[in-house]
Amino acid sequence: MSAKKSVTKIPWPSVLATSLAGAPFHVSSSRLQRYSDQLVHFLSQHQSLVAGTVVTGGRIILELLTGLILTVFITFFLLKDGRRIWGFVVSGLRPDARRRAAAKPDRSPDRCANR
Repeated sequence: MSAKKSVTKIPWPSVLATSLAGAPFHVSSSRLQRYSDQLVHFLSQHQSLVAGTVVTGGRIILELLTGLILTVFITFFLLKDGRRIWGFVVSGLRPDARRRAAAKPDRSPDRCANR
């Protein structure tokens, strides 16, 4: 009793040609066919360049996504355990510098709010 859904395929090339034939573009179907042929010819000649560009673009997007995830992850733990992390960071300082640095997180919101 499983019924298959019928999928209506839209003829995108003809829809595109019809859209470009009207205002404001006024591109004839012969000119559109010529542009299409030129694009196919260019892509076939520069196949490795196009593939390299796509790989580079994908790598950049992946790096941006990784940076975003790391930023959210680090921000969560800085907000959750910020005082313990700050205590660990200042634990390697000399005692007089440690006292001054240990007070900084408590005073920083006041200083930021006054400006």
